[in-house]
Formats: sequence, C-alpha cells, structure tokens
Amino acid sequence: MSFAANTDLERRIYPRIAVNGQVKYKLEENADYREGLMIDISQTGVQIRLDAALSVDTRLFLRMEADSEQDTPIELTVDVVRIGDRDDAGLNCYGCMILDVREL
Repeated sequence: MSFAANTDLERRIYPRIAVNGQVKYKLEENADYREGLMIDISQTGVQIRLDAALSVDTRLFLRMEADSEQDTPIELTVDVVRIGDRDDAGLNCYGCMILDVREL
C-alpha cells in the first residue's frame, strides 16, 4: 500500500493522504475478512470503496497489511458516517470515522 500527499487545497484540520490500495474489512458480527479499497486516510477518518451495501453507523474493522517485514499490520475500528456514490466498477463509497487503531 503506497501513500501520497494530497496536493489539492485542503481546508481540513487533518489533511487526507491518498492511499489507493487494498484493504481487508469485516463487519462486527462477521469474522471473515473481505477485500475492499482504501482511497485516502487522515488522522480521524478514512474513505473506502466496498462491494457491500452499508448504512450510516455501521461498524467495520479494516485491516491494513504491512508493505514489508519491518512494518506492522494494523486494524482500524471505524464507523460509517457518510455514504457516497457508486464508482464505475459498482463499488460503494463510504466515509468513516476512526474509533480505534491497533497493531496486529
């Protein structure tokens, strides 16, 4: 997963960092991870695209894998706070608030 600084003018306290990489997710009541895309991340939130149809206040667990052996995979606990439009591939866009971050 690669990170790149957002060059657009940001009016946010915590600017977004473009990620555009794979992320694994699961619903709180579902133990199986599924594949999704992480679009960007900030200190307080993350934007993701998933094939699942979710509603606001849905809790998710997002797993970010390590790029190298020196890196540590992490899991984010997030709540969906915004639902965006579907993309051309049919994936749903969600804005999520980060509640917790833990190393795996």
